[in-house]
Formats: sequence, structure tokens, C-alpha cells
Amino acid sequence: MFSTSQPNLLAVTPSEGYLLHLHWRDHGEDRVDLSSWIARWGSLDNPFQDPSFFATVQVGEYGWSVAWSEEVEMDTEHLYRLARYQAKESLEPETFRAWRERHGMSQLGVAQVLGISDMMVQYYEEGRQMVSKTVMLACKGYDALQKEQAA
Repeated sequence: MFSTSQPNLLAVTPSEGYLLHLHWRDHGEDRVDLSSWIARWGSLDNPFQDPSFFATVQVGEYGWSVAWSEEVEMDTEHLYRLARYQAKESLEPETFRAWRERHGMSQLGVAQVLGISDMMVQYYEEGRQMVSKTVMLACKGYDALQKEQAA
């Protein structure tokens, strides 16, 4: 499911391995693996070194974040994006940019190939907008056509 409305949480349940089960108000349910996010904390002052700390997660104020304490929380926009990336329903900005560069195209060239505006290409690469599932599938289709033509 891909929606443009602001994601809002109803409930969150922690699981082993730094997984969160998220129950969205209007977006169904997701499982999100936060192990890479937690690894970026490093070892100094990392509250997640104690696995019991991760288990204290709860829905933040008005459902706009998840929180472990007053100092440690993550907003729902980032959680929702991470869920879409992990579910392979969107491309991360770096992946989209690498796709463009791999094909040797400018932003304008990608816009023409995918049938979108060059401004949207820029938004996707900057992470200001999530790459829609339709655009992601168009990228895969373009790859398939290029492979077919090369054979």
C-alpha cells in the first residue's frame, strides 16, 4: 500500500532483532527492521546495547512517532519510508540516483524516459519525495528492455 497522507501510528510492538510491528491509522501494518539505524549510534552512549531498552518502545505523542524515552524517538515519516524501502515498494534516493548514473542519463533524460518531470527526479534524488511504486517498476521495466535489446 502506498499513500501520500501523513503516516500516523495506532500501535507498535517490538520483536527480537530490533524489529517493530507497526499498526498505522490509514496504512495497514508493517514490520520494520531498525538494526541498521541502531548500528549508526555506535557503541558510545548507545541505549540500545541493552536489549531490554528496545522493548520499552511505545507510540509517541498523538501517534506521530515511536519513543523509547524522552531523548530517543523516531518520527513516523522516517518509519514509513523505511517500511516502504524494506518492503521493496520504493527506491531509496541513493538507489534511484545510482540507477540513473548506471544508465548514463541526466535528470532530464530520466524524466523523459520515465514520463515524469525533471523536478520530480530531483525530488526523488534529494529524498524530498519517495519514489512511487509506479516509477520504481518503470525503472525495472527500463532495465528489462535494455537487457533485451543488448541480447
